[in-house]
Amino acid sequence: MGFRPEPTVYKLTFEGTPLDGLHVRVGCCTVGEHNKMTGLVGAASSTQDIDISELAARLEEVSQHNEWVLNLFVKYLVSWDLEDLTGQPVPCTREGIDSQERSLISMVMAAWQRAMVTIPNLSSEPSTNGETSEEQSLGLGSSSESQKNS
Repeated sequence: MGFRPEPTVYKLTFEGTPLDGLHVRVGCCTVGEHNKMTGLVGAASSTQDIDISELAARLEEVSQHNEWVLNLFVKYLVSWDLEDLTGQPVPCTREGIDSQERSLISMVMAAWQRAMVTIPNLSSEPSTNGETSEEQSLGLGSSSESQKNS
């Protein structure tokens, strides 16, 4: 019998940012999903010397990619304490995400992506160099936990 790792769940907090007080738990995607997610970065940024039909095709590709990334985020979103303007909980669904401002969801997804590429300190002893990690200094705490199978 081989080793079966527990799925990783990141606990995202946003201290010192406009989202201070929001707590999000989100899982880690696969390497293949991450590569696909980051694969189209800049696809529409180089638009010099292309005709309008090529530009339209690139924009359509980026639009489809954005839909895929939002659906991927929903797939791994475990929980959050986000409420709408009336105080009602926002569901962890695509409809819930679509009901929110783009900038809010962008900040949450950026924190998720940062958490997935940040190497956790697995040492049981604290660092003695006295420096604060970039995540701590930005208030973007992202600790990970193993998700227990129920």
